[in-house]
Amino acid sequence: MTSLLPISVCATTDRLTASIHRIERFNTDVVKLQLSVSQDDSMSYQAGQFIAIHFPDGARCYSMARRHVPGQPLEFHIRLRSGGLFSQWLIQTLDQDWLGTEIEISGPFGNCTWHAPLNTNSPILMLANGTGIAPLLALLEDGLNKHTENPVTLYWGGRHASDFYYAQHFEHLSRIHKNFRYVPVLEKADSNWSGRHGLLQDCAAADFPDLKDAIVYACGSSTLVTRAREHLVERCKLEVDQFHSDTFEPSVSVLNTHFTKAASFRLRIRPINGHEQMLMLPDGISLMAALQSAGWMHGICGGRKSCGNCRVGVAKEWISRLL
Repeated sequence: MTSLLPISVCATTDRLTASIHRIERFNTDVVKLQLSVSQDDSMSYQAGQFIAIHFPDGARCYSMARRHVPGQPLEFHIRLRSGGLFSQWLIQTLDQDWLGTEIEISGPFGNCTWHAPLNTNSPILMLANGTGIAPLLALLEDGLNKHTENPVTLYWGGRHASDFYYAQHFEHLSRIHKNFRYVPVLEKADSNWSGRHGLLQDCAAADFPDLKDAIVYACGSSTLVTRAREHLVERCKLEVDQFHSDTFEPSVSVLNTHFTKAASFRLRIRPINGHEQMLMLPDGISLMAALQSAGWMHGICGGRKSCGNCRVGVAKEWISRLL
């Protein structure tokens, strides 16, 4: 006998077609990719959000590196990784000048967006390592465009001085905006480096021992985000709900939705806008795999709760049975 699990879901985001507008290297490891979206498929987003670029083996997620300006291409900062399928595709595109090549995208996703400061004196701290600088660049532009008067400090971490590929831009912003300060931080001391070194959260805590009224944005590796949150909340009095982050997770492959076991329960999908659908499913699969098989979810973060975009409601009487 099959059991019935009723849930309600938000319909999955439609895919759009984008084309390569421009592609160039910042350095040997990082590429700037600009994508154009036609006016018929225009995409509006908030600074700090990201999109998914779709390929046969899954999706690659990248943050927009500039604030939204209608009619302007989407810009991304992408680190080239050895053996990465998307990295290899980008390298081929660079070598063969495939401008105009079309790809599918979806989104926007994510909730690491601009939050109004508590007061005009509240400090705003931004911490990033590597290409985690991309969403912070968009957030910084958004904040400065809103004419915020709050002191804003950007800490950008890297292993080598060459990793700070956008340094001149931030130095320029610090000259024309007196409330903005740019602090590049190397991981380890270097005889050729006269700036700061060490962990970003340690540098931030040394400069701001009391963050009770502050807002903090952290983007980059999961190690950075986790340690920054713990350190600044526990030692610097930062309110946990004033810490906003975007963790850069590994790429997600398409889930295997080919079910070989016999169906043992029915899943009734009731989308907020759409027709009810019934699925016959076996035991032992994830809810995400079931929803993806029906086309209701992309599953772009692989269930790691990093995109903040899934909206699933489960009937109360079923909650204890799913735990």
